[in-house]
Amino acid sequence: VGKSQSVLLDRLVTLPVEKTDWLQQPLIEVNAETIEAIDVSDTNVVNFDKEQAEKNAPELLNALLNMTYLNVLERKNVLLNWFTREPARSIRLLTIDNEYELLLFENTESGQVWLMVNSDNRNWQNDWTFELTEFTAKRLMMELE
Repeated sequence: VGKSQSVLLDRLVTLPVEKTDWLQQPLIEVNAETIEAIDVSDTNVVNFDKEQAEKNAPELLNALLNMTYLNVLERKNVLLNWFTREPARSIRLLTIDNEYELLLFENTESGQVWLMVNSDNRNWQNDWTFELTEFTAKRLMMELE
């Protein structure tokens, strides 16, 4: 304590320049080229491969590919008390090297939509819930055919 220290790293460290740069960090890291399938379940079940999603659900695909902390209003590491019921929608995103399960919970009283993500990705923390912006929530909850 109170002594200066130096650390030698064997990789490039990217540090934010602006105060808001951390908001650009991806919430889930998905590359379009690695997507194999998207399965959406709510009252219906819709299955897409990447080409079908590009054609039939481009807004949903775009929302999944561009999910950053800019899409989040609030983040909590506890379950909210109204999360005890089934999700309004679940999205299974299968990539070449990972699988994500996105659970969307809608609070009908407040209109808030919260996201929980389960993943085997070792960099992901499964215990967080994220309140989504209205714009992002609408894109993830849009009607699909």
